[in-house]
Amino acid sequence: MARYGLLLVLLASPICRADQVILDNGDRLTGTVKGLAAGKLVIGTEYAGDVSVDVKRIASLKTDSDMTVVLDDDTRLYGRLSGNGQKLEIADSGEPVDVTRVSKLEPGRATGWASPLMER
Repeated sequence: MARYGLLLVLLASPICRADQVILDNGDRLTGTVKGLAAGKLVIGTEYAGDVSVDVKRIASLKTDSDMTVVLDDDTRLYGRLSGNGQKLEIADSGEPVDVTRVSKLEPGRATGWASPLMER
């Protein structure tokens, strides 16, 4: 019976993945980071819908899925994020990025390129 319990835990673990934001007052938000613009991070939660958070209030941020980070010079970085309201670290990209340089943040690996055939 113990084997089935372990199997259930292993199968359910990918389902339990969630992004996490911890605020400077200790509040914790879990859900899916949907974007960042104008100094506000949007995280979608099951319990409160989309929640906008001032990045200055973020003590800790961690995503479980790849994100696309577009910088002010249109450089695109891809990977899981960690950091706080001042600096973001993008997995495998090297140096931390200042949040003020982020012009857009979105889930997944968005290339920013659209085929003219797709617009028809």
